[in-house]
Amino acid sequence: MLINVAILGIIFVLLLKAEDGINYARGVFEARQIETMQIIILGYREDHSFLPGDDPLAPRRFRREPAFTRTFAGGFADLTNNDVIDGYLFDAENEFGEHFRAWQDLRYAGKLGGEPEMSGMAALPGNLSGGVYGLDSGNLGMEDGSLCSTNLPGITAQVVDDSLDDGNIQTGLVVGTARLPEIPDDQWGHYDEPDSEPYDPEKRYMICTTQLPL
Repeated sequence: MLINVAILGIIFVLLLKAEDGINYARGVFEARQIETMQIIILGYREDHSFLPGDDPLAPRRFRREPAFTRTFAGGFADLTNNDVIDGYLFDAENEFGEHFRAWQDLRYAGKLGGEPEMSGMAALPGNLSGGVYGLDSGNLGMEDGSLCSTNLPGITAQVVDDSLDDGNIQTGLVVGTARLPEIPDDQWGHYDEPDSEPYDPEKRYMICTTQLPL
């Protein structure tokens, strides 16, 4: 019995180490994916002179409906052509906001796979951790727009921050939070500031960075 318990304990430790290794590898890949997303967004701007979603000519170019973004006053407005992809990350009620239209524009332009007709939350690309990539006017205290990736294991999030920035959850151009934007009505996944506690391997995170390359 004691031998069996010891063997099970060893297997458990090995599995934990294997999971940590997988999450570390995901972090390396995730960092490259975020850079790729930024380059794709930049490529659209270089081709069309505007950011995707923020492009006032996209409705005519792609024959789609215009983008209307939720304002701080609670209404909706045309905020295109301000060089920021506006909207709240998971504001599903604003299905035609810039933060969702951007992914449609990237697909219409052939820069991202998937059907351009996908709208709202369905338009968000998935990541390897079961989360999604999303856009925001400026999440976690960032200004001038954010590109976010959700549901990342703590190790994965730490590796991304180490690779692209300073490794600190609350400073620099990569910031994070363990708050879960997937919870319904939870501020639409939009928060005023990042967490102050360091990345925890036992938690999952949303990290945000700039919409264009660092």
